[in-house]
Amino acid sequence: MLGFILSGIKPLHMLCVGLLAAFLVFAFLILLDVNCDYIALGRALFGSCILGFSISSMLISRERSLFLNNQLAEINEQILRIEASELLHLSQQDALTQISNRRTFDEMFDFFYYRANQEKRPLAVLFIDIDFFKNYNDFYGHQMGDKVISSIAAAIKNSIRHVDFVARYGGEEFVVLLPETPAQGAYSVAANIYKAIERQAIPHAASLVSKYVTISLGFTVYTGGLKMGQDRLIHAADQALYRAKQLGRNQIYYQPLQVAEIA
Repeated sequence: MLGFILSGIKPLHMLCVGLLAAFLVFAFLILLDVNCDYIALGRALFGSCILGFSISSMLISRERSLFLNNQLAEINEQILRIEASELLHLSQQDALTQISNRRTFDEMFDFFYYRANQEKRPLAVLFIDIDFFKNYNDFYGHQMGDKVISSIAAAIKNSIRHVDFVARYGGEEFVVLLPETPAQGAYSVAANIYKAIERQAIPHAASLVSKYVTISLGFTVYTGGLKMGQDRLIHAADQALYRAKQLGRNQIYYQPLQVAEIA
Protein backbone atom coordinates (compact mmCIF):
# COMPACT_ATOMS: atom_id res chain seq x y z
CA MET A 1 0.00 0.00 0.00
CA LEU A 2 2.99 2.33 0.63
CA GLY A 3 3.93 2.00 -3.03
CA PHE A 4 0.56 3.41 -4.01
CA ILE A 5 0.99 6.30 -1.58
CA LEU A 6 4.39 7.26 -2.97
CA SER A 7 3.27 6.91 -6.59
CA GLY A 8 1.04 9.98 -6.43
CA ILE A 9 -2.23 8.13 -7.10
CA LYS A 10 -5.28 9.89 -5.67
CA PRO A 11 -6.48 8.35 -2.36
CA LEU A 12 -9.93 7.39 -3.67
CA HIS A 13 -8.45 5.71 -6.75
CA MET A 14 -5.95 3.93 -4.53
CA LEU A 15 -8.75 2.69 -2.26
CA CYS A 16 -10.68 1.31 -5.24
CA VAL A 17 -7.59 -0.45 -6.58
CA GLY A 18 -6.82 -1.86 -3.13
CA LEU A 19 -10.35 -3.18 -2.63
CA LEU A 20 -10.34 -4.72 -6.09
CA ALA A 21 -7.01 -6.38 -5.37
CA ALA A 22 -8.32 -7.72 -2.05
CA PHE A 23 -11.42 -9.08 -3.78
CA LEU A 24 -9.28 -10.81 -6.43
CA VAL A 25 -7.08 -12.35 -3.73
CA PHE A 26 -10.17 -13.71 -1.97
CA ALA A 27 -11.58 -15.05 -5.23
CA PHE A 28 -8.27 -16.66 -6.14
CA LEU A 29 -7.95 -18.34 -2.71
CA ILE A 30 -11.53 -19.58 -2.81
CA LEU A 31 -11.02 -20.86 -6.34
CA LEU A 32 -7.96 -22.81 -5.24
CA ASP A 33 -9.82 -23.99 -2.13
CA VAL A 34 -7.03 -22.75 0.10
CA ASN A 35 -7.59 -23.49 3.77
CA CYS A 36 -7.03 -20.25 5.72
CA ASP A 37 -8.67 -17.85 8.15
CA TYR A 38 -10.62 -15.80 5.66
CA ILE A 39 -11.93 -13.44 8.36
CA ALA A 40 -8.44 -12.53 9.58
CA LEU A 41 -7.19 -12.24 6.00
CA GLY A 42 -10.13 -10.02 5.09
CA ARG A 43 -9.48 -7.74 8.02
CA ALA A 44 -5.80 -7.50 7.05
CA LEU A 45 -6.45 -6.79 3.37
CA PHE A 46 -9.38 -4.45 3.79
CA GLY A 47 -7.78 -2.83 6.84
CA SER A 48 -4.62 -2.07 4.86
CA CYS A 49 -6.75 -0.45 2.14
CA ILE A 50 -8.55 1.76 4.65
CA LEU A 51 -5.26 2.58 6.43
CA GLY A 52 -3.56 3.47 3.16
CA PHE A 53 -6.50 5.64 2.15
CA SER A 54 -6.40 7.48 5.48
CA ILE A 55 -2.62 7.99 5.44
CA SER A 56 -2.52 9.18 1.83
CA SER A 57 -5.45 11.56 2.44
CA MET A 58 -3.61 13.03 5.43
CA LEU A 59 -0.36 13.38 3.46
CA ILE A 60 -2.07 15.03 0.51
CA SER A 61 -4.04 17.33 2.81
CA ARG A 62 -0.81 18.32 4.53
CA GLU A 63 1.00 18.91 1.24
CA ARG A 64 -1.92 20.97 -0.03
CA SER A 65 -1.90 23.02 3.16
CA LEU A 66 1.87 23.60 2.88
CA PHE A 67 1.48 24.55 -0.79
CA LEU A 68 -1.30 27.04 -0.02
CA ASN A 69 0.69 28.51 2.87
CA ASN A 70 3.74 28.94 0.61
CA GLN A 71 1.57 30.55 -2.08
CA LEU A 72 0.04 32.93 0.45
CA ALA A 73 3.49 33.80 1.79
CA GLU A 74 4.72 34.57 -1.75
CA ILE A 75 1.64 36.68 -2.49
CA ASN A 76 2.07 38.60 0.78
CA GLU A 77 5.74 39.17 -0.03
CA GLN A 78 4.86 40.48 -3.49
CA ILE A 79 2.21 42.78 -2.01
CA LEU A 80 4.73 44.11 0.53
CA ARG A 81 7.29 44.72 -2.24
CA ILE A 82 4.71 46.57 -4.34
CA GLU A 83 3.58 48.66 -1.37
CA ALA A 84 7.19 49.48 -0.46
CA SER A 85 7.87 50.51 -4.06
CA GLU A 86 4.74 52.68 -4.14
CA LEU A 87 5.64 54.30 -0.83
CA LEU A 88 9.15 55.03 -2.11
CA HIS A 89 7.69 56.50 -5.29
CA LEU A 90 5.26 58.65 -3.30
CA SER A 91 8.05 59.87 -1.03
CA GLN A 92 10.01 61.02 -4.10
CA GLN A 93 7.10 62.61 -5.93
CA ASP A 94 5.24 65.87 -5.52
CA ALA A 95 1.60 64.95 -4.87
CA LEU A 96 0.13 67.82 -6.91
CA THR A 97 2.28 67.83 -10.04
CA GLN A 98 3.42 64.18 -10.19
CA ILE A 99 7.00 65.31 -10.78
CA SER A 100 9.89 64.97 -8.33
CA ASN A 101 9.81 66.88 -5.06
CA ARG A 102 12.44 69.01 -3.31
CA ARG A 103 13.85 66.07 -1.37
CA THR A 104 14.45 64.08 -4.55
CA PHE A 105 15.99 67.13 -6.19
CA ASP A 106 18.57 67.39 -3.40
CA GLU A 107 19.55 63.76 -3.98
CA MET A 108 19.64 64.03 -7.78
CA PHE A 109 21.55 67.29 -7.70
CA ASP A 110 24.30 65.56 -5.71
CA PHE A 111 24.47 62.91 -8.44
CA PHE A 112 24.46 65.34 -11.40
CA TYR A 113 27.03 67.59 -9.73
CA TYR A 114 29.34 64.65 -8.95
CA ARG A 115 29.06 63.31 -12.51
CA ALA A 116 29.76 66.74 -14.03
CA ASN A 117 32.95 66.98 -11.98
CA GLN A 118 34.02 63.42 -12.78
CA GLU A 119 33.52 63.86 -16.53
CA LYS A 120 34.48 67.57 -16.66
CA ARG A 121 31.22 68.26 -18.50
CA PRO A 122 28.77 71.20 -18.22
CA LEU A 123 25.68 71.13 -16.04
CA ALA A 124 22.93 73.71 -16.60
CA VAL A 125 20.68 74.67 -13.69
CA LEU A 126 17.37 76.40 -14.50
CA PHE A 127 15.04 78.05 -12.01
CA ILE A 128 11.47 78.82 -13.10
CA ASP A 129 8.84 80.90 -11.33
CA ILE A 130 5.21 81.57 -12.29
CA ASP A 131 4.73 85.31 -12.62
CA PHE A 132 2.33 86.98 -10.19
CA PHE A 133 1.07 83.64 -8.95
CA LYS A 134 -0.16 85.08 -5.66
CA ASN A 135 -2.32 87.48 -7.65
CA TYR A 136 -3.65 84.53 -9.64
CA ASN A 137 -4.57 82.63 -6.48
CA ASP A 138 -6.28 85.67 -5.00
CA PHE A 139 -8.24 86.30 -8.19
CA TYR A 140 -9.16 82.77 -9.30
CA GLY A 141 -8.88 80.76 -6.08
CA HIS A 142 -6.45 78.13 -4.85
CA GLN A 143 -8.13 75.29 -6.71
CA MET A 144 -7.50 76.97 -10.05
CA GLY A 145 -4.02 77.87 -8.83
CA ASP A 146 -3.27 74.18 -8.27
CA LYS A 147 -4.39 73.43 -11.83
CA VAL A 148 -2.01 76.08 -13.16
CA ILE A 149 0.91 74.62 -11.20
CA SER A 150 0.12 71.16 -12.61
CA SER A 151 -0.15 72.53 -16.16
CA ILE A 152 3.17 74.35 -15.89
CA ALA A 153 4.85 71.23 -14.48
CA ALA A 154 3.54 69.15 -17.40
CA ALA A 155 4.75 71.72 -19.94
CA ILE A 156 8.23 71.73 -18.42
CA LYS A 157 8.40 67.94 -18.27
CA ASN A 158 7.34 67.62 -21.92
CA SER A 159 9.96 70.17 -23.01
CA ILE A 160 13.06 68.38 -21.68
CA ARG A 161 14.93 65.18 -22.55
CA HIS A 162 14.52 61.92 -20.67
CA VAL A 163 18.07 62.34 -19.30
CA ASP A 164 17.18 65.73 -17.81
CA PHE A 165 15.54 66.26 -14.44
CA VAL A 166 12.71 68.50 -13.23
CA ALA A 167 11.35 69.01 -9.73
CA ARG A 168 8.96 71.26 -7.93
CA TYR A 169 11.30 73.34 -5.79
CA GLY A 170 8.55 74.85 -3.67
CA GLY A 171 5.30 76.76 -4.15
CA GLU A 172 5.16 78.01 -7.75
CA GLU A 173 8.89 77.50 -8.33
CA PHE A 174 10.50 74.72 -10.37
CA VAL A 175 14.08 73.63 -11.02
CA VAL A 176 15.52 71.82 -14.03
CA LEU A 177 18.91 70.09 -14.36
CA LEU A 178 20.38 69.66 -17.84
CA PRO A 179 23.47 67.42 -17.83
CA GLU A 180 26.13 67.84 -20.53
CA THR A 181 24.42 71.02 -21.75
CA PRO A 182 26.37 74.22 -22.47
CA ALA A 183 24.86 77.71 -22.32
CA GLN A 184 23.53 77.73 -25.89
CA GLY A 185 21.78 74.38 -25.47
CA ALA A 186 20.38 75.42 -22.11
CA TYR A 187 18.96 78.58 -23.64
CA SER A 188 17.24 76.51 -26.35
CA VAL A 189 15.62 74.31 -23.71
CA ALA A 190 14.59 77.39 -21.71
CA ALA A 191 13.04 78.89 -24.85
CA ASN A 192 11.12 75.66 -25.52
CA ILE A 193 9.74 75.71 -21.98
CA TYR A 194 8.78 79.36 -22.31
CA LYS A 195 6.98 78.75 -25.63
CA ALA A 196 5.19 75.64 -24.32
CA ILE A 197 3.71 77.66 -21.47
CA GLU A 198 2.90 80.52 -23.82
CA ARG A 199 0.96 78.09 -26.05
CA GLN A 200 -1.18 77.03 -23.10
CA ALA A 201 -2.65 80.55 -23.08
CA ILE A 202 -3.99 80.27 -19.53
CA PRO A 203 -5.92 83.50 -18.76
CA HIS A 204 -4.44 85.64 -15.98
CA ALA A 205 -6.48 88.78 -15.46
CA ALA A 206 -4.47 89.73 -12.36
CA SER A 207 -1.05 89.68 -14.07
CA LEU A 208 0.83 92.94 -14.53
CA VAL A 209 2.80 91.74 -17.57
CA SER A 210 0.36 89.75 -19.72
CA LYS A 211 -3.25 88.66 -19.98
CA TYR A 212 -2.01 85.07 -19.80
CA VAL A 213 0.04 83.07 -17.31
CA THR A 214 3.76 83.65 -17.91
CA ILE A 215 7.03 82.56 -16.33
CA SER A 216 10.35 84.05 -15.37
CA LEU A 217 13.30 81.75 -16.03
CA GLY A 218 16.88 82.19 -14.88
CA PHE A 219 19.75 79.81 -15.46
CA THR A 220 23.47 79.35 -15.17
CA VAL A 221 25.89 76.71 -16.43
CA TYR A 222 28.53 74.99 -14.33
CA THR A 223 31.55 73.34 -15.92
CA GLY A 224 32.67 70.26 -14.04
CA GLY A 225 36.05 70.59 -12.36
CA LEU A 226 35.66 74.22 -11.30
CA LYS A 227 36.15 74.94 -7.63
CA MET A 228 32.57 75.84 -6.83
CA GLY A 229 30.40 74.30 -4.13
CA GLN A 230 26.90 73.02 -4.76
CA ASP A 231 25.27 75.67 -2.58
CA ARG A 232 26.97 78.46 -4.50
CA LEU A 233 25.89 76.95 -7.80
CA ILE A 234 22.27 76.82 -6.65
CA HIS A 235 22.58 80.39 -5.38
CA ALA A 236 23.94 81.55 -8.74
CA ALA A 237 21.01 79.97 -10.62
CA ASP A 238 18.56 81.43 -8.12
CA GLN A 239 20.14 84.85 -8.60
CA ALA A 240 19.61 84.49 -12.35
CA LEU A 241 15.90 83.95 -11.69
CA TYR A 242 15.86 86.94 -9.35
CA ARG A 243 17.44 89.05 -12.09
CA ALA A 244 14.79 87.92 -14.63
CA LYS A 245 12.06 89.01 -12.21
CA GLN A 246 13.88 92.23 -11.40
CA LEU A 247 14.04 93.14 -15.08
CA GLY A 248 10.26 92.89 -15.42
CA ARG A 249 9.39 89.15 -15.42
CA ASN A 250 8.04 87.18 -18.40
CA GLN A 251 11.54 86.50 -19.75
CA ILE A 252 14.64 84.28 -19.75
CA TYR A 253 17.85 85.45 -18.13
CA TYR A 254 21.23 83.75 -18.39
CA GLN A 255 23.77 84.48 -15.67
CA PRO A 256 27.32 83.32 -16.51
CA LEU A 257 29.30 82.23 -13.47
CA GLN A 258 31.57 84.99 -12.27
CA VAL A 259 35.19 84.43 -11.25
CA ALA A 260 34.34 85.73 -7.79
CA GLU A 261 31.59 83.12 -7.47
CA ILE A 262 33.85 80.25 -8.56
CA ALA A 263 36.82 81.09 -6.40
